[in-house]
Amino acid sequence: MNQTISVMRQFRYLIVSTILLFLILNTRYYWEVLVSDVNWVLMLLCLIAFLVLVIRLLYQLFLMFKERFQNRARIYTVLLIGLLLGLIIAKPRGLIDFEKFEGKEILTAWTEGVDGCGEGLILKGNKVFYLESFCFGFEDKMRGTYFVKGDTIKLKFSTLKGFTKKYKYGIYKPVGNKNGGEVLLYSSKKDTMPYRLTVFKNELMK
Repeated sequence: MNQTISVMRQFRYLIVSTILLFLILNTRYYWEVLVSDVNWVLMLLCLIAFLVLVIRLLYQLFLMFKERFQNRARIYTVLLIGLLLGLIIAKPRGLIDFEKFEGKEILTAWTEGVDGCGEGLILKGNKVFYLESFCFGFEDKMRGTYFVKGDTIKLKFSTLKGFTKKYKYGIYKPVGNKNGGEVLLYSSKKDTMPYRLTVFKNELMK
């Protein structure tokens, strides 16, 4: 009896841990832009938790075959954990792509520096923008709203913390055809060294 209770308690912790990880990753849309300074730390912890759960799942599978499928509680646990981890692998950013509800991308501009590091600006059709930074496989993402006046893109961040240097606005500079050009990002009106992004898609500045 005590052994059964102990096994059920072990299953409970395993199930709760997996469900918690599943919920964290499926609500990533809401929290990753609010904690962009430590987003890579949280994602690293999620990766470690995922690997631990995979190992625990394999161990439970081993025990399930060893018991010749006699333990129903273990079978149900393996099925549930396997389903949730499988969904995480298939949909690492969550089952629902919340960004689709923000409209299509109407302007994208990127720059890439050394070692594959860089930043990008994405403007959505519903006045939402993303400023993304990537380096060595890690991503930081900030979100906010924007409005356009002439060739100036005003940026209002909704992120609690984020990039060391937040940009107040960007100025679009056409180069070549209407779909090309640059976006110069300024941290203030006194900024004399704007950050340059190359425009790859432009349905905003006609």
